[in-house]
Amino acid sequence: YWMRRRICGLPANTAGAVCFSMLKGLGQDHYVDGFISTIRSLTWAQRMPTDGEMKNLLHTTPIYKKSFARFLLDKLEAHENKDYTYSEHHSIEHIMPQTIHSHDELYARTDISTEMKEKLDWAVDLGADWEKTHTTYLNTLGNLTLTGFNAEYQNYRFTYKKTMQD
Repeated sequence: YWMRRRICGLPANTAGAVCFSMLKGLGQDHYVDGFISTIRSLTWAQRMPTDGEMKNLLHTTPIYKKSFARFLLDKLEAHENKDYTYSEHHSIEHIMPQTIHSHDELYARTDISTEMKEKLDWAVDLGADWEKTHTTYLNTLGNLTLTGFNAEYQNYRFTYKKTMQD
């Protein structure tokens, strides 16, 4: 519940008003009909998103700059992971980096080796529409993780980050 409200950007105090209006709408004789009628009359800001809407929001809602981002990532890391220990030294890592260069732009550079260019060529991994994909998913939950190795991971492609030793 809390996460649905926070990710959707709805105020937490809305829940009380919604519950109160739902109770008022139940009536004396037709509880189910009153409940359904009240649910249908809720405004967009009052209603609870569906599971499908929630999944879509989790995929596309930027959370990186949100106050709860670290808390949420910490809870996800700790979920069913007995080895996880909170560390103030962990920072939020963008798996797909914040800055990506086109394949042509990257390979036109003379200041880095071909081996390094291969490690940085995210545009190839993301495909022809890489700029849109990058913009859409950059700061979303699926592109963020907690790590103590942020500096070591740099802007390397995911295939390289996966193989790096902790």
